[in-house]
Amino acid sequence: MKNICIVAPTVEHLIYTITRAIASDDIRVHVLTDPKNSVSYRGHAFYYDRIENVNNTFIIHELASIRWDWMYFHIMPQLRQLDLRALASKAQNVGILSSREKSSYLKTIWHELKEIFNYFPIVWRSKRILFSEGYYGFDVYSLFAFRQPTGIDVHSNFLTNEALNSKMFSFDWSPQVDRKYKLNFIGNRNPSERTKINKLVKASLEENEQFKEALVWIEYGNEPDKPRGVTPQDFIYYLEESDFTLCPPGYSQVTHRVMEALIKGSIPILCENDLPLYDVELEDGVNCIAVRENSWDVAIETALRLEFEKVKKIRENILAMKNTFLSEKAFSTRLQIK
Repeated sequence: MKNICIVAPTVEHLIYTITRAIASDDIRVHVLTDPKNSVSYRGHAFYYDRIENVNNTFIIHELASIRWDWMYFHIMPQLRQLDLRALASKAQNVGILSSREKSSYLKTIWHELKEIFNYFPIVWRSKRILFSEGYYGFDVYSLFAFRQPTGIDVHSNFLTNEALNSKMFSFDWSPQVDRKYKLNFIGNRNPSERTKINKLVKASLEENEQFKEALVWIEYGNEPDKPRGVTPQDFIYYLEESDFTLCPPGYSQVTHRVMEALIKGSIPILCENDLPLYDVELEDGVNCIAVRENSWDVAIETALRLEFEKVKKIRENILAMKNTFLSEKAFSTRLQIK
């Protein structure tokens, strides 16, 4: 039995995704984090509860008398308040989980140099670094650690609820069947970058009168007193009835929407630069539609005018990804190996 410890003062979807994927009969996971009610970030309590319900996973608040095979540190400011040297001494191997956004090359190098200085005891011992927001081919970390994209799974709602899980991963769709809708977007219009993309896309769609009746567009904001989207059941329905799913980045560069669309056979439309983040061998025109140079309107126009034979071929390519990339077991296996 392998023992893995994840050190994350605040837990959110990345920590939950990793914990759920790697915990198994052969791997015991401890998450060292702050108590549920001691953190103001509301997502901490939400994912804290979900992590508690993952089999063979244990939440701890102080060092236990265990010798871990691997200890992964989620880089965040709160880590500096911990005795990193004492923590790292309890593990045979050390790794890093990074959710820092990929910025310009020079800024990235500068950020990494600061991280090395601030987290020196653990950074130099790190053998593996998982990046959720992308990385450059050559950077400071590449000099001493093996780097990989973390990837992303479906939203936790579709993992924790058995009925939703069964419906999401049923793979009961056929590439040959015509679908009711050409395109869907269902989600928060925020942050501002996504709002700009949505406005550009909607302006383009308004010029295509022939497609108006075949669109599903349900967006919402952060207003607490306003409706927020659709039910999870309806969300799955719209995915499996849509040829394409618009997948603009949100508060994070990676979005669950890409994987959810692929699993339901809806062709995702996403930024070309983000294809490697998902680590499922996405390729423009093969299993997705890639947006080049932020020209979302051009990508939408291309997608909507694809002949049905081409759409079917892309769906066939997506279905062929099932056992390697898209099933829940496939994602867990790949992340365990990482």
